[in-house]
Amino acid sequence: MRIIQYKKDGSAKIEFSKLEIKIINEKKCFDLPAESLKHFVNNLMAIVVNFQENFPEDVKNIQSFGEGKDSIEPENK
Repeated sequence: MRIIQYKKDGSAKIEFSKLEIKIINEKKCFDLPAESLKHFVNNLMAIVVNFQENFPEDVKNIQSFGEGKDSIEPENK
């Protein structure tokens, strides 16, 4: 997966590899062991910091509120 941010307006696109698309289509999810999740979170935090710098000033000041919980129940639970 690649997340590409456009510096002009701060928007982004997410691209998936053919293998990632195959896994999503087959399993409908990603299962991450603890160590893989830790690496994912570390990389995600680096992306968040870099992306914040590229947002327009009015977007930088937008706040999000909530508990951060999914509003959709997983199908397999």
